[in-house]
Amino acid sequence: MKKVAIIAYEGCWAMSVFLAKDFFRVVELLDQHYQLPNSYKVEILTHDGKPITSSSHVLIQPDNKLSKQDYDLVVLPPIEIAKLAHMPPEAQAIVEWLKPRLKTKTAILSLSTGSYFLAASKMMNSVLLATHWSFVRKMEQYFPECLFTAHKSYLRTGNLYTTGSFEA
Repeated sequence: MKKVAIIAYEGCWAMSVFLAKDFFRVVELLDQHYQLPNSYKVEILTHDGKPITSSSHVLIQPDNKLSKQDYDLVVLPPIEIAKLAHMPPEAQAIVEWLKPRLKTKTAILSLSTGSYFLAASKMMNSVLLATHWSFVRKMEQYFPECLFTAHKSYLRTGNLYTTGSFEA
């Protein structure tokens, strides 16, 4: 069974947290329908295991806290761009938690401005990161050593996936 961590933090977009969680619930239902063993164990994590408030003021109750446990996939939801100038205190803890995973084969999916955490790790300076088209310049201001693009779907570099804008 593969383990998935969805990282929730103050000011993240709840819709992305729950979109990822619901996607894997559909997979679980399909596994049950086809009488297959569950493929994924999915957890919403916060830095300390306590609930957080999303950008839209929705309370997100985590399943667990950041720990040394290994995951096969880590999902980084986006943050409201206005909050980038005042990242929540737990942002640095999330960055530090990500660093060893960036050195392994852990797949990491960064949704739009979730690329903040990758750039803040100082380990992605030569990697092109996708983000929302309207935030490329702002992200470049915060992280001038990083490369950002407004790719419409996603970019893949090894086990790192970053998304831009989903457009028709």
